[in-house]
Amino acid sequence: MVTLPISRFYRTTNDIPSAIIHQQHANRGSQRLARMSGQPEPSINDLRGRLRARITALPPRLQQPFDRFGLLEDFIPPMTRNKHQDKTNYTVVKSHDTRPQGFSQKDLLASDANTYTPSNHPTYNNSLGLAISANDIGYIATVQIGTPPRDFNLLVDSGSSDLWVGAENCISESDGSPCAHQLLGSTSSSTFNDSSLVWSISYGTGHLTGHIIQDNIAIAGMKLISHRLTRELSEQHTNTIVDALQIAGLIKEAITSYKISRLDDGKNDGEITFGGMDPTKYDPQSLVTVANINTQGFWEAKIDAFVVEGRNLGFEGRTAIIDTGTTMIIGPANDVDALHNKIPGSKLDNSTSWIIPCTTTVNLSITIAGRQFQLDPRDLVFLPFGDVFLKNVYLSTNTATNQITMANTT
Repeated sequence: MVTLPISRFYRTTNDIPSAIIHQQHANRGSQRLARMSGQPEPSINDLRGRLRARITALPPRLQQPFDRFGLLEDFIPPMTRNKHQDKTNYTVVKSHDTRPQGFSQKDLLASDANTYTPSNHPTYNNSLGLAISANDIGYIATVQIGTPPRDFNLLVDSGSSDLWVGAENCISESDGSPCAHQLLGSTSSSTFNDSSLVWSISYGTGHLTGHIIQDNIAIAGMKLISHRLTRELSEQHTNTIVDALQIAGLIKEAITSYKISRLDDGKNDGEITFGGMDPTKYDPQSLVTVANINTQGFWEAKIDAFVVEGRNLGFEGRTAIIDTGTTMIIGPANDVDALHNKIPGSKLDNSTSWIIPCTTTVNLSITIAGRQFQLDPRDLVFLPFGDVFLKNVYLSTNTATNQITMANTT
């Protein structure tokens, strides 16, 4: 008698191949990296060209939907998709082996239904729980804005100083319908104050325009009166949330700390803490603090080494921008090639991206300030996806000292 494991191939009726979703994230990450490092951003034509190359590399039967519906313009950004959009194929592998076996059923269902998984109630002072969007594609905190105060779900992004929400007159550019979000304006808030000053911002996928406004905002019970909701400090002379909390005397230090959770773990213990670090979330023996070397307003640290299966890859002089709002790890092509060449079973897909086995158990770590931080193999697989590195560490940033602190999570 011979027994073999059976793989279940999951398909939806509105599939977008994973190669296309991967390129969307790669385009977005490339734009964010350029903006954060002060380099010229890739042009729209360049981004379209990368996407077109991925589409033309697909089998003809998978190219047909894109021939009908267009290329870049018709793709819904992953952070704003709904359950009828942005689908792909998955493989679920089950066996009695205790090693990682493909995508978990929990991640699979979360991706398909685009779920919103609430976090546990935080137990530490000045903290907000981080809910998980779908299968780790984003992390959401809830704050209260306006009078009377209403809940607004905000994407937590350490790579942006912007704080914006939808306006009451917000409409979708695609079909002219009202925006399907909690909206803010004079109708819903008696303390709403519109300056009529216009701002705009572009992201890796999509752009926004709006007015600079003032209104009351409450964060973990801490209240800021007539806080300005606007874009970057250097352009609009507006304090970030953590700086505003410190100036108002609501926290002693301008520190922001993050515990990024993993849906598959089932702990739902994601958390953002203002003014300090939650001692229950990290191992103090593993704590390291490094200088922020970025001069563009972001968080960037020196990297000592990348180690795969105990072997130092020899990358010298590397740095990394630490950003909770970027899905993948973006790096120079030669470094990416060298790293994947050390992962058993990996292969280059049409000279554009690397594919690794979804059941990989590779031992990969990143060394910062002499401390090796291990990456869970589950986080190396693009789908399901999330913050690849940051789900493996406790992160804290301090704007007063311009330092970054990391530790192993508990």
